[in-house]
Amino acid sequence: MSEFQIAIAAAGTILAALVLVLVIHIVYRGLPTGKAKDGLQKIIYELDRHADDMENHEKRAAAIQAVMDILGWRRIIVPKVLIGWLIDAEVAAIRKIQQATDTPDLHKEEKKNV
Repeated sequence: MSEFQIAIAAAGTILAALVLVLVIHIVYRGLPTGKAKDGLQKIIYELDRHADDMENHEKRAAAIQAVMDILGWRRIIVPKVLIGWLIDAEVAAIRKIQQATDTPDLHKEEKKNV
């Protein structure tokens, strides 16, 4: 696989993941209370946890380093700034989807209950 093909595959994977996140949030809002909605709530909770983790500077730096290590193995040089920007874009997309679908931030609710 060439570097260009890897870049296209990575971009397609990121786009597909964001579309899946959007679909999960939309379906969650439309479902009546039940097992399916509880299952989707667990998925949304994990997505939210991921976004929270990436807002933490140390965890974000660790994620960037992990991506750099993987790409370095294939001798693909990608600037850390670009990887950081992609992580920030992913977090922003998750937050916008939460707002657009009026899906609650489950971690904020959890902190209120403690």
